[in-house]
Amino acid sequence: MAQPTTEDVDVALWRLLSPEEKKRKTQEAWAASLVQLQELMSLRHRDEDARAAAAESSYGVPASKKEICELHAPTWGETSSEQDRRRGCPVCLEALETGQKLRAMPCSHSFHQRCIFKWLLVNGVCPICQFALPSQEEEAERLLDDEQEEKNSSGRRRRSVPMMMMSLL
Repeated sequence: MAQPTTEDVDVALWRLLSPEEKKRKTQEAWAASLVQLQELMSLRHRDEDARAAAAESSYGVPASKKEICELHAPTWGETSSEQDRRRGCPVCLEALETGQKLRAMPCSHSFHQRCIFKWLLVNGVCPICQFALPSQEEEAERLLDDEQEEKNSSGRRRRSVPMMMMSLL
């Protein structure tokens, strides 16, 4: 004889409940679902608020020229969906056509190269989703951090060389 599954047990127990108990349990389940839904909505709103605040703080701040130059240059087949191509460039509103130079932001939105370059030199965020590219200042800070890290790691290597020499003796 096969062992009953937990679902079989749940169904059997449900059948044993009175109509009032079934109603109460159903209401409790709905209430729990509503609480979970409210928590999810609250998290979503907090996430949207955080993204909006980040975009607002970057709005009007030019993107790093290095970051602009390093934007991916997609081939025609790599660009967004056919619907996006028909909509055209979100900056100039003209069609994206075969043979034109395109650039894609890290968020995957594609634009005419000239349009997105001009846009990012004034405002370092994606005109569609507000994804922020690093500014010139952020790029400089990152380079300084990388340089400092390199100095620290090369200093550690120099100290370890004499120790290696000692172990050979």
